[in-house]
Amino acid sequence: GERLRTEEDVLFLPSAKLRGFEGLSPGEAEVVLTMLLAPYLRIPLLLGYLGTRERVGALADERLQGVLDAAVFEPGPWRSAATPPEAPQEIPRATRAHLATPWGLLYGELCHAP
Repeated sequence: GERLRTEEDVLFLPSAKLRGFEGLSPGEAEVVLTMLLAPYLRIPLLLGYLGTRERVGALADERLQGVLDAAVFEPGPWRSAATPPEAPQEIPRATRAHLATPWGLLYGELCHAP
């Protein structure tokens, strides 16, 4: 596999490499890969995008199921529950320390999402 670190990496992938998910067009696969690059937003973005009537059938693909499972249940950066969260002083941050959670990204999303 390719190392994808930025949106540009995804945009310059040959379309033959975007055909890996059965049920998604190369353009839709590109959107999914781009969503995976957004560290804290990936859970609501992926669930909203893949949960539509048009795309939910693509989840029959075991590889796409694995990608969604890994994104939703990724623990993310950890911090102790006794340590208060750190507010960013500058954006963009050099690290993802301000996104750390004692329970994982999904728990944070369930507690704080609108």
